[in-house]
Amino acid sequence: MGVNHYGRLVFPPLIRLPVPLNNHHGAVATGAPVQLIFWGPEWNDPNANPSASALIAAVQNILTGPYLSGLRQYGIAPSTYGGATFIVSPGPPLAPRTFDDSSIQDKVQELIDEGRFPEPDEGGHFLYIIMMPPNTIYGPGGAGGAHSVGINTLIDLDRTWVAWIGHDNLIGMTETFCHELVEMCTDPEHDAWIVDSDELSDTDNEICDICNQNQNLNGDWVTAYWSMFDNACLIPTAYSVRRALAMAGIALNGRGIRSFQSPIPSLRSWLRTL
Repeated sequence: MGVNHYGRLVFPPLIRLPVPLNNHHGAVATGAPVQLIFWGPEWNDPNANPSASALIAAVQNILTGPYLSGLRQYGIAPSTYGGATFIVSPGPPLAPRTFDDSSIQDKVQELIDEGRFPEPDEGGHFLYIIMMPPNTIYGPGGAGGAHSVGINTLIDLDRTWVAWIGHDNLIGMTETFCHELVEMCTDPEHDAWIVDSDELSDTDNEICDICNQNQNLNGDWVTAYWSMFDNACLIPTAYSVRRALAMAGIALNGRGIRSFQSPIPSLRSWLRTL
């Protein structure tokens, strides 16, 4: 591991180089707001650990920081925070009963049908991320979180981008949140940025799966993702004008930034829009 001169933690990948990351030209989630959903009455417990407020603060800190800036190389603008919703009743199935991806998709579609959120084709392309309470078990097993796409075929082919984060301590849930967030951005429907390698399964072949290294960033734990630009796994630790312009395909050619962007009210906010 090392820190390069652009202020980014870089790591070796978990599979051999060159990493065969390919764009299959499916959907990507550029600038999509993150909508948190806390499912179950347990999240209203003042003694919950972690608390919903701690998770919300961590998510907001991650989204407003440099963490997602490396996704610009994939044509993706950073996500914003869209808010948090609490679903007290009915809660999710508790152990020994299990939930699966369909449970998550159905819950989000139910909220859309109730008018809590807009239809995806009516300005409602959010990244819905459900925070699961204690004593819940993912049926297929072996996962702390996953993302999937719900398809409503009753009226039209609306596609809803959803994910769930299994209950854990604050570090574990924020790391899993970052993992699923990055992969939702780059491959929300499992047909966009995919690592085509015989070493990976079809459910373990996205840009966080080949890295799986974690690091504290500005007080919150995040996970590395693959960067073609660096030919390595990375965690962006600071905004870089040079890298942002390079990833956006903008060459200064001896000119100043104001030659094509003036005025610049906030350099950081401008970099996030590239």
